[in-house]
Amino acid sequence: MLSISKASVAFKVLRAVFPALVAGGLCLHNYPLLSRTGVADISLTRMNYGSSLLAGVVNNDIALMMPLFETTLSAALNFIISYPLFLIILRLACYLLVFNSGYILRGYWAGIVSLLGAGVLETAGVLRYDDEQLFYSFFLLLVLSLLFLKRRDNSLKNSVLCGLAIGASLLVRTPLLLFPPILVILDWLAARESSKAFFRRSLALLATSYILLIPWGYVNYFISGKFAITDNRRASCNLITAAKGSVYTMEGDCRELAGLKEGE
Repeated sequence: MLSISKASVAFKVLRAVFPALVAGGLCLHNYPLLSRTGVADISLTRMNYGSSLLAGVVNNDIALMMPLFETTLSAALNFIISYPLFLIILRLACYLLVFNSGYILRGYWAGIVSLLGAGVLETAGVLRYDDEQLFYSFFLLLVLSLLFLKRRDNSLKNSVLCGLAIGASLLVRTPLLLFPPILVILDWLAARESSKAFFRRSLALLATSYILLIPWGYVNYFISGKFAITDNRRASCNLITAAKGSVYTMEGDCRELAGLKEGE
């Protein structure tokens, strides 16, 4: 009876750690992608943005892009985490979130199949070790997992967690800027609920989605005199060259091409 009990405990432990073992094995197997794709070189310019923020040094270029990736990268490297290790840790976290999404949606083995599918796609070269894309993907997968969890248990706590995940993703890139109110509308259309609990959950989701952007708005105000919570200047060259019928691979000042003055 005792041996059966020990075997049962060992099986439960193995079942619990198996996804992490698979994810770690996939990371090690796909490690050569770092050298094949040539992304193991650090962008010192972007690292400089994060270092300036961490040190409190005024740098007007800080406002060019959202702050979370650059500051996280700078902090990690200052803690003597090598750049390849930083990418591997991010990939491991993404793999585990892929498993978690599948697990919440359809159970344990659905999570394992999702995890293996992601590994196959990476091995085939569909997924790449692009640092910022990888960092942003982590937050998108986190939002996805929490949305599945919120669908299972639409509680105030899960609404807060979902909102914070969306807010953190906005500090990397801003495509989800209008997603929280859309999510609230869809939530109402699905349940047709007008109770106080629904309004509390919705308010919590909206507040936690945007509250993380307020400090960044003040940083922009301190730098440029304008309270801005987005990186609207980052995509300007892409938009200008697209409007001119070109692509952003050209050399030169795109703002001068469009006839824009400084500050416009």
